[in-house]
Amino acid sequence: MTRIVATVGSVLLIASGAALAADLTGEVQGVDRQKRTIQVTMPGECICNAVTYEVPTTVDMGWLSPGVMVTITYTMTNNVNTVTKLAK
Repeated sequence: MTRIVATVGSVLLIASGAALAADLTGEVQGVDRQKRTIQVTMPGECICNAVTYEVPTTVDMGWLSPGVMVTITYTMTNNVNTVTKLAK
């Protein structure tokens, strides 16, 4: 029994750090080029619900500005949303 509990606990611990992939379409609310982050809301949501996404240097953010609708593919690892693909 102890072995089963330890195995289940190990699996849950590993799963909690696993990357989750997702896609969304939303409106850019803010762009921080120095920190390489963007804030995005889903259509019709309050700006107070904006979610921050980190944009790696491999993804172009030169065309981003507040008000632009974007489609984002991202992963979430350890509560950090990291963009893998960004398009209009």
